[in-house]
Amino acid sequence: MSDLEDTFQEINDKLSVLISLALIDRDISLRQKITLMANTGLKNAEIAKILGITQIHVAKEKSLAKKGRKQNG
Repeated sequence: MSDLEDTFQEINDKLSVLISLALIDRDISLRQKITLMANTGLKNAEIAKILGITQIHVAKEKSLAKKGRKQNG
């Protein structure tokens, strides 16, 4: 793919996540939102801006989610 196509695909992926989050039950935890966004390729800074939290908070939640998967898996 060309650089332009890659850019559009990246934008499309990010928009899909945001739309999905808007449609998901509001009871979803912050950690689940962060994990979902991170799994689609959003960077910590982007996630933090969207959710109105710090990048440090995002990194902490991602780390705790990863620990939880290791203990359960």
